[in-house]
Amino acid sequence: MKAYLVRVEGVCGLAALCALATLAASCTPDAPAPARLEFRYAPLPGQIKPTEADRYRELLAGGRMGSAAEVRAWPEQWYCWVPSALPDGLGGADLFRGEYHGRQYILVARGSDGMMAPGELAAWGLANVKATTDETWAPAVAFELDEPGTVLFSYLTRWPQGRRLVTLVDGKAVSAPVAKRGPAPRGMIAGLSTPEEAQRMASALAAGMPPQPMPGAQQWAAQSAEFTRRARAALRQTLAPKEPQTLELAAAVEFLREKTGANFHVNWRALAVAGVDPKTPVTLRHNTPVTGEKALQSLLADLSRGGDKQLAYGIDCGVVTISTPKELAATARTPAFVNCGTDAKSLAARLSLRWFAIRPDFLDEQQLDLVVDYLGEVANVPIHVKWEALQNADVTNRSMVCLKLDTVAERVMQCALEDLSTGATRLGYVIQDGKVILSTVDDLRRNASGR
Repeated sequence: MKAYLVRVEGVCGLAALCALATLAASCTPDAPAPARLEFRYAPLPGQIKPTEADRYRELLAGGRMGSAAEVRAWPEQWYCWVPSALPDGLGGADLFRGEYHGRQYILVARGSDGMMAPGELAAWGLANVKATTDETWAPAVAFELDEPGTVLFSYLTRWPQGRRLVTLVDGKAVSAPVAKRGPAPRGMIAGLSTPEEAQRMASALAAGMPPQPMPGAQQWAAQSAEFTRRARAALRQTLAPKEPQTLELAAAVEFLREKTGANFHVNWRALAVAGVDPKTPVTLRHNTPVTGEKALQSLLADLSRGGDKQLAYGIDCGVVTISTPKELAATARTPAFVNCGTDAKSLAARLSLRWFAIRPDFLDEQQLDLVVDYLGEVANVPIHVKWEALQNADVTNRSMVCLKLDTVAERVMQCALEDLSTGATRLGYVIQDGKVILSTVDDLRRNASGR
């Protein structure tokens, strides 16, 4: 077993000592296997209820570790077990620990809102990694995050709240400093035995985490396609037989959301034109097993009243939107997103908007200005609203939007703007100079052509 010192700047201060960790050397001398870094938050002390703690310990006792363990059986499993190379005394009561077959484990975040791993929604790597020495002249490995990693780490640490941010190498926890909001980190893994060992580890990290470019249109299209694939898979889940039941439409949508896990969004403004509101009665009827998609189709067929008042649904970037065919077509023709600048600040802002999933349940019925403030705070991106232009579209800061989504901040913002768009007057946004500008699509296009 090897003992390593791990230092990370921007977590506990400049070159602060994070941990003395024990890590098994897994790379062969001749051909070091590619290695990778991850960052995951550990739950705060007292954050896990006793009943939840018992369930997590049951998972560990059954050998169910990692991000995928028991997710289907327990959808609200926010944490997972990972092997630990941390000394017993590190973190004290701050870390939720366990043991399985003589190996130590700790509990860390499993969702994208509490972790940062390569390939999770956006690619990142190491701009620089090399064998070096620490302040005692002992062999060490120094690393620096690339540009996407820098943005994402700043986002991850925007609300540290005294939590410990666990650093993992190849899935094993090697440090657990108290996170602090600060600059993007440079890290150092010290405590290596020989310069050759340091060189092997540096080579493994360089091979496993090459630097990545800032994402562009192609990457975002691929991400949207993946979100949509997941939504379609959720709708294909089979629902158990159910006796016919009459519910309000809003309650029926919640039933489908709960049973399928899909992101449902209802454009109530468009449905009101069709004479449908949240309290409109509907009947759920499937005496035999059916997919969630079939149940949704039957529901909308019952609600449709012919002509322009027919209802439909569409899937975009992982969100199942219930609206009218006319409104769905208008959104497809004139999407809310207009363009994004190619400067570093703008690319970083869009990366933040599309990185972590958020759960704005309290936005179920809120004023537009409060929604904008919330999204800007969550995404750590400034949002400017051109209220004068929106007033020409009969939209004010007090206009109400209904949102209950579990998706990235940008998609939540798009749904809000789609809801407030009427007829030929569409609302949208651009990302320029690192900030988001909301207005009408026509206004944004005029300004863009005049630049």
